[in-house]
Amino acid sequence: MSSSKIHSLTLCLETGIAGGSVALFSGNGFVAGDIGEGSTSRSEDLLSAVEALLSEANTTASDIGRIAVSLGPGSFTGLRIGIATALGLSRAIGCEIVGIPLLPAMLSLSEIEGRAAVIPIGRADRAFLFEHEESPAIVDAERLTETLSNAKAVIGPIELLPELAGASIKRIDTGRNLAFIIGESVNSDLAKSDLTPIYLQNPVRSRGLY
Repeated sequence: MSSSKIHSLTLCLETGIAGGSVALFSGNGFVAGDIGEGSTSRSEDLLSAVEALLSEANTTASDIGRIAVSLGPGSFTGLRIGIATALGLSRAIGCEIVGIPLLPAMLSLSEIEGRAAVIPIGRADRAFLFEHEESPAIVDAERLTETLSNAKAVIGPIELLPELAGASIKRIDTGRNLAFIIGESVNSDLAKSDLTPIYLQNPVRSRGLY
């Protein structure tokens, strides 16, 4: 890879949650980002979002030196779209591609020791309870109160979680653009060349993506 590619832009994609999000980073940090609409990411919307993002930043795809894509968990279809699109773009551009697991990336925002309830989906009827070096467990509505009582913090897009407004638990706001969180983790140990998606509800589906 040429030195110009090493020091250029990083395009970040998160397509497993709701309508997805995109973000662009330079060596100096965050450049621009956008959030998709709807409940599921679509390939045509994702490509259009990338084009609009590059236009907003007054740059082109040739300036992308790395693509970081969320590995999930999230929508089965959405994750497939994101990873396939990232692979296609990286081959066309000739740049590096890395995968980032979303939940550990969100958890890294917390410096609190102990368990955190990570809620990436903008709804307070499901959370993922885990701590560093631990596999996340899905927690549904009937156990959510218990989950929050066992957690040291709640991590997620707080504006989409009005149910937590009166909670005494520490709240760490990720904002709605989760691609930004992917970008924040791209230089960490979370970045990996293995692009196998994470499906917590049905791990068997992680196999055979390609």
